Amino acid sequence: MKIKFNVYFVLAFFFLLSCTNEEDTISIENIKVQFESDASFLVVDGESTAHFKIINQDEKQFPVSLFIDRVLIKHNGQIVSQGSTTYNFTPEEPGGHIFLLEFDGVVLSRHIIYAVEGKRKVEVPVIFHVSESEPSDISEIITSVIESINEKFNKSDAHQEVQNNTVTQITFKLATHNPDGIQLTEPGINRYPTAHEEFIYNSDYTWQRNYYWNPDSFINVWIGKRIHGPLFWFTRLPGSFHHTLPQREILPKPDYGYARRIDHGDEPPTHSPEGITFSYLDEPGDILQEHQLDGLVNLFGKHLGLLPVEVSRNFMNFSDIGANDHFTYAQKGTMWFTIDYARWRAREGLVFSTSD
Repeated sequence: MKIKFNVYFVLAFFFLLSCTNEEDTISIENIKVQFESDASFLVVDGESTAHFKIINQDEKQFPVSLFIDRVLIKHNGQIVSQGSTTYNFTPEEPGGHIFLLEFDGVVLSRHIIYAVEGKRKVEVPVIFHVSESEPSDISEIITSVIESINEKFNKSDAHQEVQNNTVTQITFKLATHNPDGIQLTEPGINRYPTAHEEFIYNSDYTWQRNYYWNPDSFINVWIGKRIHGPLFWFTRLPGSFHHTLPQREILPKPDYGYARRIDHGDEPPTHSPEGITFSYLDEPGDILQEHQLDGLVNLFGKHLGLLPVEVSRNFMNFSDIGANDHFTYAQKGTMWFTIDYARWRAREGLVFSTSD
């Protein structure tokens, strides 16, 4: 018993000694800290907030709690947090916001959030290209589709378990005039020849370039019948569309020449056009089914710069399609940044107004 006691005493002594010296052994060389934020873009609306957290990249490393007092967060050069593993940021001014994570004065990580101007609403014109054989009530269906999409983009009673769900202040309107300024007899509808009405999965859709409008002024949506293969829908975007924020706090001014970044209007067409292609199974009215509408909302979100996510019940999550009910602050910021800087730079036909 005496021998066992001595062994335990020695082990306890070394354990206490190691605990005493552990903080002294923590240095920049033996920590791996990850500085995470759930947003790169936000809207200055008084509620949109980014949530930062400091975590270990390697579970075998020292727990953050052992050295968190030596870690601080700077916002545009000013210390805003020290000794905490979390930090929340709600922008008060538009522009670039640089966040630095420092350990003993050494910068470990850098993150930029770009805040876009708030207190605005925007209406994005949409043109639906449908077959000449579709009945006249397709207008009523398309009107209901747009109304449903707008409701989903601006839900004020979104999923209560998600704290950062938000109203996007983005709505979509059916085009009333064609690119030449001629009023449409069917608002939001442009008809293509019946020969193209059967949509086949993974087929060639370059024909759509002959029946689409300037993508810098409208969102183009092609509706057709699914004949062979699975029910499908997809969005097509120009190369490198999903943007990342430049590593600087000031963005370049919008380039209004961006409107001609692809061969819009060239003959013969050489690219599949950018826009949304959507197939229905039995009849156009199927589009009004909830899971179909959620699919369209997802595609509209992608067209405004969003990427798929795995957040439960988020509109950009396909795994729970049919039960999705919110966009986040970060997604709202991304879509507004897309409208302001990375998409529709000429903003032809877009209508802005001050938010109530």
